[in-house]
Amino acid sequence: MNKPTPLEKKKKWSPSLEKILGSSERFWSKVEKTDGCWLWKSTKIPNGYGQMHFGHKYLRKPMLAHRVSWILHNKTNIPDGLFVCHHCDNPPCVRPDHLFAGTRSDNMLDCSKKGRMCPVGQSKKTHCVNGHPFDEANTAIHRNGYRVCRKCHRWHDKKAKRLRAARNPYETIYREWLAKQEGGR
Repeated sequence: MNKPTPLEKKKKWSPSLEKILGSSERFWSKVEKTDGCWLWKSTKIPNGYGQMHFGHKYLRKPMLAHRVSWILHNKTNIPDGLFVCHHCDNPPCVRPDHLFAGTRSDNMLDCSKKGRMCPVGQSKKTHCVNGHPFDEANTAIHRNGYRVCRKCHRWHDKKAKRLRAARNPYETIYREWLAKQEGGR
């Protein structure tokens, strides 16, 4: 008996191509066609993507609506290892010409080109989020390899100490007592 490969283990259930192609009329009845995006009007998951169910009444399995749209348009299954991505960045959109099949890297590159995320490589930033410069004197390298603004780091350390002291007054009393003992020597 052959062991399944990691890709086969990870592969999620999806309905047969015939079942999807046979549900075309049911699918398009749940779509509102506008001049721009064609919006999914039925069930949606919390992040806004449309969802369609396949299977027996009590054993229904969900599938994302934009994936179904891509399959209906191309009349083939989505190739293994590829995702169906949006050119329009609108999760409920199911318009076939707004969709493309690509890898996770393709999707991230598309996202970066549109300015929806930081460009690849944080090293291009010259200042931290609070406006302090990343220069020799103000930059430390964290153990995970990321740059850290020293001014912001000191501020966060002081804030954390104040919070710990507020949570544990005995620690503050002990520190004061310890400081007196060291000062008396």
